[in-house]
Amino acid sequence: MYVKEIREIIQDDYKIRQAERQLLTLGELTATEVINPCHAQVFFRRVGKFELNEDTLMTVEHGSILHDWITEHLASKGLGRYSIRKELVYNLTIANILIRGHPDVIDLENSAIVELKTINPVGMAFVKMRGEPHLDHLLQVELYMFMIHSRTGRKFSGSIVYISRAKGYYKGIEVKDLEMLEFDIKDYEPKHIGFLQGKAKILSDQLRKSIEENRMYAEGVVETTRNSYARVFGVEDTEYLWKCRFCEYNIVCPWYARYREEGLL
Repeated sequence: MYVKEIREIIQDDYKIRQAERQLLTLGELTATEVINPCHAQVFFRRVGKFELNEDTLMTVEHGSILHDWITEHLASKGLGRYSIRKELVYNLTIANILIRGHPDVIDLENSAIVELKTINPVGMAFVKMRGEPHLDHLLQVELYMFMIHSRTGRKFSGSIVYISRAKGYYKGIEVKDLEMLEFDIKDYEPKHIGFLQGKAKILSDQLRKSIEENRMYAEGVVETTRNSYARVFGVEDTEYLWKCRFCEYNIVCPWYARYREEGLL
């Protein structure tokens, strides 16, 4: 009786958050858009008029609900020590592109940025197996550190906290329910910031052309990775292909259909 109503509430929450993206001009990008390994996903989320895959949307929202609950409660426990992303926004202009940054939590007392990542058990097992954070997550935190330093002159360290949404196993690695794993970043790498500046320009150009001409010029995840992360960091161009399975727009994405036809998914 209530399932339909609950699903609508979750869908409406997603649409409200996406509507904020759609208010941005073509000369603006968010930090999460800049580091996104799939430019096509940025395009779909910006336009917001395409059909959604309800199943993957529920997965996305599951993580968002847990994520927002933790950040808000962490801030309330901090007694002024923490400031959550709803309160602080850092803007920085790079190559005539205004980049907006919303760190999850800023620890003012210890000059640290805390970025929370809620992931499924397979994702958590993968991070545990590698012993390092996902490259795009590392670059996201480094970009926030650079933005705050550029705007305030104050150096902040960074921390990425992974939280598993459920328990499970992957390649013999056990993941517990709500298991957490933390990685500390002492400082941003200037060469990483230079990479992100170039990537932001490419994304901005692809996004502008796609929206103005109503055609898909924004690259899919394999192409984006090949022309950015793979070229600079040496990762495989299929490194982030798993994101397609969980993308809320995969039922309308021509890149997703192409990858399936090529047997990549």
